[in-house]
Amino acid sequence: MLMDRERFNAALMFFLFIAPLAMAFAPISEVEASDEGRSSTSDLQVDRVIISSGGSIDTGSDIILASGVHIVSISISNIGTSASGGTLILRNGSSITGAGYVVGSVPIPSIAPGTIGSPLIIEWDADSGPDQRLEAEISQQDVSDPNPLNDKGILDFNVLDYQQGNISSIT
Repeated sequence: MLMDRERFNAALMFFLFIAPLAMAFAPISEVEASDEGRSSTSDLQVDRVIISSGGSIDTGSDIILASGVHIVSISISNIGTSASGGTLILRNGSSITGAGYVVGSVPIPSIAPGTIGSPLIIEWDADSGPDQRLEAEISQQDVSDPNPLNDKGILDFNVLDYQQGNISSIT
C-alpha cells in the first residue's frame, strides 16, 4: 500500500509539472486569435500645446507672450486600439472666466493606434492682456471616446510688453 501511494504521488507530481508545459502548445481558437473578441475604440489625446514663435518668456512661474502673431503647435496622440481622426479647435479666452473666441480649426488626419501624429500648426494673433488661455480641443469623428477628459490641452499665459534688463555701472 505504501508503494502504491508513492507511485500515485510521483504520477501526480509528474502530471502537475507536465500539464502547464502542454498548455503552452495548445492551439488558440479562432475567436481568440482574431480581433472579433475585442472591441476597438479610438482615444485621441492632446499631448502638448506650444507657442513656437512670436516672442515668449517662461519666467518659471508665468509664461509671458509679446503681442502680435504667434505660431501654436499642438501634438496629438492616439492611445486607443483603432485609428481615428477628427477636428482640432483652438480657442483663446480668459484663464479666469473661460469665455473666449475660436482662433481656428484644422482637420486631424487619421492617427494609428499607439502613435503620435504630426504636430498641427495654427497661426494666432495675441492681443495684450493678463490671464489669458489657449485651449486646444479635439472633436472626434468617432463618438465612442472612452476618455473625453484627455481631449483638451490648456496653456495659461499673459500677453504683455515685458522688458527686463541688467544695469551695470561703469566707474
